[in-house]
Amino acid sequence: MIYKLPQQRLLRWIALFLIGTMQFLFYIPTPVLSQNSNSCSNITTPLTSEEQTYARASWQYFVKNYQPATGFTNSTGGYPSGTLWDMGNYLMALNAARWLNLTDQADFDSRLNKFLTTLSSLKLFEDALPNKVYNAATGQMVDYGNNPLERGIGWSALDVGRILAAFDVIRTCHPQYNDWLKGIVAKWQVARSLKDEQLFGATVLPDNKTLLVQEGRLGYEEYGARGYQLWGFSAPKAIALEPFKLVEINGVQIPVDSRDFQSTNANNYVVSESYILDGIEFGLQGELADFAARVLDVQKRRFDTTGQLTAVTEDNIDQAPYFLYNTVYANGTNWATITDANQPYPQFRSLSTKAAFGWRYLFPDNAYAQKIFDASTGKPSENASPVTPVNQPNSIVTTLIATSKPTEVAVAPIPPVDSPQSSSNLKLDRSLTPVERRYAEAAWRYFQANYHAKSRLIDDRSDFKGATLWGLGDYLAALHAARSLDTITPKEFDQRTRHLLAALTKLPLFACELPSRSYDTRSLQPVDYGGNPVPEGNGWSALDLGRMLAALYNLKSCHPEYTAAVDKIVLDWSYLRVVREGILSSATVTKEQDGRYFTRVNPETRLGYEEYAARAFQLWGFNLDRSAVGGEYQTASVEGLKVPIQRHRTDTNSKVNPIEI
Repeated sequence: MIYKLPQQRLLRWIALFLIGTMQFLFYIPTPVLSQNSNSCSNITTPLTSEEQTYARASWQYFVKNYQPATGFTNSTGGYPSGTLWDMGNYLMALNAARWLNLTDQADFDSRLNKFLTTLSSLKLFEDALPNKVYNAATGQMVDYGNNPLERGIGWSALDVGRILAAFDVIRTCHPQYNDWLKGIVAKWQVARSLKDEQLFGATVLPDNKTLLVQEGRLGYEEYGARGYQLWGFSAPKAIALEPFKLVEINGVQIPVDSRDFQSTNANNYVVSESYILDGIEFGLQGELADFAARVLDVQKRRFDTTGQLTAVTEDNIDQAPYFLYNTVYANGTNWATITDANQPYPQFRSLSTKAAFGWRYLFPDNAYAQKIFDASTGKPSENASPVTPVNQPNSIVTTLIATSKPTEVAVAPIPPVDSPQSSSNLKLDRSLTPVERRYAEAAWRYFQANYHAKSRLIDDRSDFKGATLWGLGDYLAALHAARSLDTITPKEFDQRTRHLLAALTKLPLFACELPSRSYDTRSLQPVDYGGNPVPEGNGWSALDLGRMLAALYNLKSCHPEYTAAVDKIVLDWSYLRVVREGILSSATVTKEQDGRYFTRVNPETRLGYEEYAARAFQLWGFNLDRSAVGGEYQTASVEGLKVPIQRHRTDTNSKVNPIEI
């Protein structure tokens, strides 16, 4: 079976795929006279007005992040760095932009000429192949931190395969650049990245020696090898699917490379992107077509089971560690979110707009692909059911961006309180150093930049218009710290505090008992962790409540003038189901097979979080002897130290989450 998109759909998809990454695909090649009489320019299905908007917005990323001195573009917004993979993205983008008339031929030629001129003159690692990464503004060899390195850090065979695929698109659609591209490829010692019929990258060891390392796992390996094939370089073992095994996830047999991190020091992650790229650019051939369908289906099954929209792949994020692999499976773990070094970051799991666009155009008749596409563009799907959250501590970061803004609610502050009462808790043991002062001021700027002028709430994340009770507890704690450090004035502290306390009284309560798990910071209405409205709420988190109770107790202890207002908020909440027989419990909402929504209340057993929240509840007089610190803990030896990993308990059958730091 071969599932191959015609050229016009390729261009159409590339344009739309771009919107999700802001850095993903497109590009156009070479100088000389234009030769547009080839089939690449024949787009038989014109873009809709919405698609034209997506394409224009996508192309603007490359316009704004263009480096005129080199002709390269930044790999991410404002960061002048780029790998060969990123360069391949830009070439694909430029090509599509030309045929979609997002740029004219003169601009296309100008951009491509500058790009190829710089690319031709780049210093190569060991005079063999391009370094893994370059400074996009200067063309210097750098490391991944964009620090100049005279020798470089090695090469990536997968990235070479990516740009070779882009070169082939350009010479096919713009044959006047063929000789120039052939000259660049001839200058590279591509054969050095091939060994034993596989792809091999190069890395520099601490002793400055070069080590060749086999690159690629199921999905990416086949895709990279196809780029090599287009230029006459054979890697039959890389093209072959073996070795792989089938792992059952949500009732779907998922193909997984059997070479995992533990045995090879390389991740065997299963993501959407490799299958999407292969399908769009090369046509899914043989078993890969079936594999791609399974990878999409398992994400649908997760949605069916949890109510959480799922479209996972690799993506940049705006904070450390800056790049993550949101996976279906990686190194023995389902739905892992990891770094290249296999470090887990489950709190940053996201729904990828890039993957949503890709699946939609690869499988245009698939209902779930349409659902995640509609969610990513803010368009409601037909017969779409409400989305309920995954039971996770804290908010889940998503890339869902709704195009329709909810009504913003203006919150008036609570009435003025008594004059501030002195408290020894506000006195620091010592003055901050100048460096510490800068840190404090920089940290507070987050709460200035993400402040909603009407609701007076703070977003949990700068790219997500929502907040959990945990996040609002963070904000209240930050207010206290900022005042203690004289980062803000007494007047600003009072205004912000009275507005926040007022907003807490206006939050709709789940089942008239407790605050829901997440709220839209503009409308104050309940939403799930993806930002989707859930008018009836989505349960409560005992952990988040604990965080807020700790912050409220700290506020009235250090600023007694707010005691009456704080006590009123706490007394308005009902704790009958969150504190049960000395144990903390949280509520989740799940969708039953008959379409009804069912609330389940289960004990909280997250090691560390449970104890923290229990202490906060204890400050308010609750008996939580079975959730508080104490009892027996199972330990594991880590670096010679005994580390608690879970509590021995007979009071609940709930699973215990792994320890987090």
